[in-house]
Amino acid sequence: MQKSNLVTAAAIGIIAYAAADVVHEAAHALVANLLGIRVQSISTFATQTIERSRAVAAAGTIANVVFGLIACTLVERRRTFGAGVYCLWLFGVVCLMNSGYLVYSGVANAGDWTSVIVGLQPALPWRLATGAVGVIFYTTAIRIAVHSAAPWIANGDASIADLRRVIGVSYVTGGVLLVLGSAFNPVGREPIVLSGIGASFGLTLGLLLVPGILASQVKEPGWISGALELQPAWIAVALVVGIVFVGFLGPGVRLAQ
Repeated sequence: MQKSNLVTAAAIGIIAYAAADVVHEAAHALVANLLGIRVQSISTFATQTIERSRAVAAAGTIANVVFGLIACTLVERRRTFGAGVYCLWLFGVVCLMNSGYLVYSGVANAGDWTSVIVGLQPALPWRLATGAVGVIFYTTAIRIAVHSAAPWIANGDASIADLRRVIGVSYVTGGVLLVLGSAFNPVGREPIVLSGIGASFGLTLGLLLVPGILASQVKEPGWISGALELQPAWIAVALVVGIVFVGFLGPGVRLAQ
């Protein structure tokens, strides 16, 4: 059985997770600018603005879902397994799983979606509804992840065992990246837990379920024709992305006083 190169899988994890995070924070900043709200700073874990806005708070998750759907749709049009397709798939799924943020806000009464529903009465039903919508979107994200990856298995482009290894390494590497990015924030330790550990290992935990679901739904043909090879170019790009993400965006970029 062919086995994918795990260094390449780790590199793709860095790129996909960083891209999903940048989409989230950039959406906050873009909507704030469109509404005439001044953005004070942007980092890997937060976009600080001079005033609160429901639209700005919701923009990050909405952008993630939109970009995630686009990415997964593109993956379905290219059914062969490879570094580029896997990176696009991982980016799309990580983006879609950001919908789990609604569950967090509904349960913990904290985070972006708490700012979206703040002041709406009665408060508890709104929190419960937010959490319920989050559960629906998150489970749908897992279904989309399975559906878009199923052709790789059915066509013999990848094995379930190999995909489990690749996803596991990408999950850990991407999670470590977000933790490191949040560790250099100027605010304190709280973002390390909420944005670093929670938004990486927590929100994307569903990735680890994908291979098992595939195993129960798709029959492997008995041959494997593809695997991730050692890709120096992907590794080089990942190193640059990781350095910029942690060293530049991690501490935050101040845009206004």
